[in-house]
Amino acid sequence: MFEFNCKHYVLVVDYYSKFIETALCSNTFSAVVIAHIKSIFARHGIPQIVVSDNGPQFSSREFQPFARTYEFQHITSSPRYPRSNGEAESAVKIMKTMLTKCLYDNTDPYIGMLNLRNTPKNFGPSPAQLLFSRVLNSKIPTQNKLLKPKIYKYDENFVRYRNSQETYYNKGAKNLEPLKVDQRVFFKKREDDLWTPGVISSTLENPRSYNVMDEEGHEYRRNRVHISPLPQCSQHQDSQSPGGSTPGTPMTPRDLESPGTPTTPRNLASPESPITPRNPSILESPTSSEAYGTPTVSPEMQVPRRTTRVIRRTRRLIEEM
Repeated sequence: MFEFNCKHYVLVVDYYSKFIETALCSNTFSAVVIAHIKSIFARHGIPQIVVSDNGPQFSSREFQPFARTYEFQHITSSPRYPRSNGEAESAVKIMKTMLTKCLYDNTDPYIGMLNLRNTPKNFGPSPAQLLFSRVLNSKIPTQNKLLKPKIYKYDENFVRYRNSQETYYNKGAKNLEPLKVDQRVFFKKREDDLWTPGVISSTLENPRSYNVMDEEGHEYRRNRVHISPLPQCSQHQDSQSPGGSTPGTPMTPRDLESPGTPTTPRNLASPESPITPRNPSILESPTSSEAYGTPTVSPEMQVPRRTTRVIRRTRRLIEEM
């Protein structure tokens, strides 16, 4: 669903061919939206998977029986994270740009939509060629051989272009570790909001989507990027502990003492051993300057002095007149 010029539209886009279908809605009720989607399915067939946002039209009680009756899997994107449904968001941007141009040029928007479907994409055929295996007849002069059915596929240049996009995106992306139920976390109620403490109440079938409950008992559905796990407190233990205990293993009194061997701290010296300072220079005789009381000034402690730069008064034109 998107709004343009105070009018509401429902948009459906095919993931493979990028073919866009849109319809003007009289209102935003679920029954009206479902009727337009049924009309689109009657022309192109019922898809196996439908991905939508969490609008009230798609999360209502009327849409769930519609999905069961038409036997397709309905997946909703995470709230406050439109990038999880990026194909539909990109199609909405394209349609708004096309409608804006038709509005300012005072041209027929349906002709603009036809030309949009016949326009080849990056390094590949047009959406109409991928979906219908031919070019749609339009006002633009077209050869008759292009109107005949022919199977079109993405060429190697387009596949190479998509692979390069994936490679560059994965350089700055990383897989976040999954969260568990009853795990304490911080999450954002809004994208620009502060972190709020909460607990993972349940995991959803949708990828990287969780239900989080805050301290007041309110439940929110958020994407994994808006959730930060609370770091667990762990006691730091020295790796060189007595008795050969490994880090992370609790020490017992048996590790500290063995039968027949007295326990002596490492830092305490025995009575027979002489006490020797670590820095022998302390016991050396004082230098001549220290013996006669002459103070020594280290280069680090310098006496501040005034600058020797000549300061000249600014000459102003109004004073010379």
